[in-house]
Amino acid sequence: MTMTKKALIAGSFLAATAVAGTATAGAPVIYGKANISLQNNDNVIVNKVVTTDDNWTLNSNASRLGVKGKHKLTDNLSAVYKAEYEVYFDNNGQGNGGSDFALRNIYAGVAGNFGMVRAGRFDTPFKKAQGKIDLFNDLYLGDIKNTLEGVYDADNRGKNMVQYDSPKFAGGVKVHVAFQAGEQNGANTRDGVADGQSVAVTYKTDALFASLAWEEGFDGADDEGGIRAAVQGKVTDALKLGAMVQLTEDDTNTLEGTGVVLSAAFTAGKNTFKAQYSTEEVENTVSNVKTDTSLMNIGVDHKLNKKTKVFAYYGGLDNDGVATDPSTIAVGMEVKF
Repeated sequence: MTMTKKALIAGSFLAATAVAGTATAGAPVIYGKANISLQNNDNVIVNKVVTTDDNWTLNSNASRLGVKGKHKLTDNLSAVYKAEYEVYFDNNGQGNGGSDFALRNIYAGVAGNFGMVRAGRFDTPFKKAQGKIDLFNDLYLGDIKNTLEGVYDADNRGKNMVQYDSPKFAGGVKVHVAFQAGEQNGANTRDGVADGQSVAVTYKTDALFASLAWEEGFDGADDEGGIRAAVQGKVTDALKLGAMVQLTEDDTNTLEGTGVVLSAAFTAGKNTFKAQYSTEEVENTVSNVKTDTSLMNIGVDHKLNKKTKVFAYYGGLDNDGVATDPSTIAVGMEVKF
């Protein structure tokens, strides 16, 4: 990307931000998050492959920049949209075409008293059903995808997706139904309007979150998918506990995964102390061979203000039968805007 193009992009975002600062109802809202951490890593893991390398890294943990909005069409109907990009603050050039940007959630749709219908590329109901149980979400050797993707990629951001989200009813219940078109092309023989399906029912109040979700057939794997159930609640004003169970199956019907996540957060003043354990057992139903992967995390967040925190954490991954288990110790900062 040339310096001129980068300057134009930066200028566009600055101009949009200035407009948003004095926006009237219906104007675009610019938002984002910068999450950067300095990591000391033993036995580095890259693309799910563990090496014996030890290093220091500066990580940009799903930092993002986006624009979203809602335009009123009638008294009971609005057009909605979002365009969100991951921004690589560590300048690794990991985005689309080696740029510093990558697509995240991008959609357009309509919303009203009936709920919302949208289409585009965004997190599936199955993925969103985890709620905020993952206390180390997006962090290297912290995110639960390190353990819960041995059989099925449960962290889907579905392409070519249409979704309906119901309004809240019965005190906090919502229903989310999504489907993915196959878009037959060349070697891809899937041609249906709903070759991928994802459904979730969630219940949310100030004190409790619970969900049940099912997904199958996303991104080319016809018979691959799973179910997950999650619950997270406040035991006291200071203590929050969470748990999730996930059962998955691969597209050959020979691998089955059983995953569990347990998390706890205790807040004292401006500090939140966190602990999390996630594990998955994968069984080959033909050979009856079982393997286990588990991840242990502990950490603390220190709140500087409503939108800024500093944090430190440890993450250690235990791969069954692998001598070189990766681990990390990190300090970082997050700023939301």
